[in-house]
Formats: sequence, C-alpha cells, structure tokens
Amino acid sequence: MFDDYEYWRYIEPAKYQTAEDFLEKVKEYFQNPEKNMKKQRIVTKEGNTVEVPRPTITGLALFLGFADKRSFYDYEKREKFTYVAKKARALIEQEYEMLLHTNPSAAIFALKQFGWTDKQDINQNVGGQKDNPVQVVDFASIQNTAIKQSKEDTEE
Repeated sequence: MFDDYEYWRYIEPAKYQTAEDFLEKVKEYFQNPEKNMKKQRIVTKEGNTVEVPRPTITGLALFLGFADKRSFYDYEKREKFTYVAKKARALIEQEYEMLLHTNPSAAIFALKQFGWTDKQDINQNVGGQKDNPVQVVDFASIQNTAIKQSKEDTEE
C-alpha cells in the first residue's frame, strides 16, 4: 500500500474556476501592496530609512493560496489563466528591472530567474557571409606568376 505511487500522489485541486476569479485575486495583491507584500528597507539619498513593498512571484503564489510558486506556473500553462499569470509575472519582472538602478547584483540574480542572461554571443566568423565572401588565394601561384612576369619584363 505505501509503495503504490498513486496512493501518495497528490494533485492540488483547482483554486480558481474562472479567469475572472483569478484576475480579481491577482489585482488585489498588486492594488494593496502595503498589506499584501513583504517590505524591503531602503536608505534614501537623505539618509532616511523607508520600507518599500516588493512584489515577488513566491509572495504572489502564497497570496493566491498556493503552496509554492510551481503551482502559479502551472496556472500559467492553463489557457484560460495564461494572460493574467503572464501579466502578473511581467509586473514583478518590471520591479526587478527598476531595482537595477539601486541594487544591481540582487536585481541581476532575480532577472536571471525570469530567463535573462548576461552572456555575450560573439560571432567569430571572418567570412562566408553574403557581404563578406571567403576567397581562397594560392599565394605560391601568385608569387610564381609575379616572378615569371618579372623575368619576361627584364628579357624585353
């Protein structure tokens, strides 16, 4: 009985039956940040410490009643919830982009979780494209031709 996978498998029941219900709950998270989001302490230019609410995917997932962010991502795969979930992710991603101005390393780490990369792709092809074709030159034959031409010129 305990070895049976089906016995232990748990499928979370759908928390939201309609996209409208899902949208309303997501809106609630963003519209009341003081109540719904964890706060980050920031020191202003004047030296004052203030607490700023920061949206996160995990925070949103917990607010929506999910056990983890994976459940939120699962909703993103369901056609009727895709738009709302992607919009919510974009709003959170925008917050991280804005953090690049104040705390770049933390923002870069967070943005990598959204699929951003900090690698550079360098094209090392020196030719072979339409506007830069590769030409194979036989320098030995050019040199022989030049020597032959030079001998002919001196004989004349």
